[in-house]
Amino acid sequence: MSSKPLLGVEDTAVLLGQSRSSIYRAIERGDLPLPVFTINGRFRIPRRAVERLLHGDLGPYATAQRATLPAGAQPLAPG
Repeated sequence: MSSKPLLGVEDTAVLLGQSRSSIYRAIERGDLPLPVFTINGRFRIPRRAVERLLHGDLGPYATAQRATLPAGAQPLAPG
């Protein structure tokens, strides 16, 4: 996987250990705890936001969405 600043749903799913369909469902429900952009009709998620989520930092998305992380997603211990 390259180090592009914006990820597609497939790459985001791989990094989060989720299926593409679970990421699409979370986007459609509006409860993916990450910013999502639509560019040319495709969803794009900032790589840095995914990396912060994996390290337990939800930043401005930490409101009610903390309880709705995709099933099985656990923040990694800093280190």
